[in-house]
Amino acid sequence: MSVECVFCSIVSATRDAERVLEGKDWMAFMDSQPVNPGHVLIIPKAHVSHFIDLEPATFSAMNMAAQRIGKALQRTVKPLRIGLVIAGFDVPHTHLHVIPLHDYHDIGTRRIYENSWRRATPGELRESAASIISALQDSA
Repeated sequence: MSVECVFCSIVSATRDAERVLEGKDWMAFMDSQPVNPGHVLIIPKAHVSHFIDLEPATFSAMNMAAQRIGKALQRTVKPLRIGLVIAGFDVPHTHLHVIPLHDYHDIGTRRIYENSWRRATPGELRESAASIISALQDSA
C-alpha cells in the first residue's frame, strides 16, 4: 500500500469516504468530485496503478460490482444511461467510475471549459450513498 495514495488511505480508513459496497478485494465509495450526483468509484484494496495489472478475479469482481451499482443508480437517480470509465490520470490507483449520465456531454471536457466542476458537500455524498445502499439492499 502506498503511503501517499489517497485511495490507499481510504482502504486503510485513515481518510473518510462514503462507502456504498465492499468485497474481499475491492471497495466502492462516492466520488467527492462527482460528474453527477450518484457518481461512484470502485477500487481494488491493493495498490495497483494500472487496471491491466489487476488480478483477473479482482477485475471481474469490480466489474460485477459496477453492474450492480449501475442498476441501483438506474433505480434511484434515473439517468438516461450509466457510464463506466477507467482513466487513472488523477490518482495512480486503479479506479472504475460508475457515472449516472443525463446528457451526452456528461463525460468529456465541457464541464472543465465551463468551469462547472465542483466538490460535493459531505451531506450530498451521504445522501447519495444512503439511496444507493438502500437500492443495493432492495436488490440483494
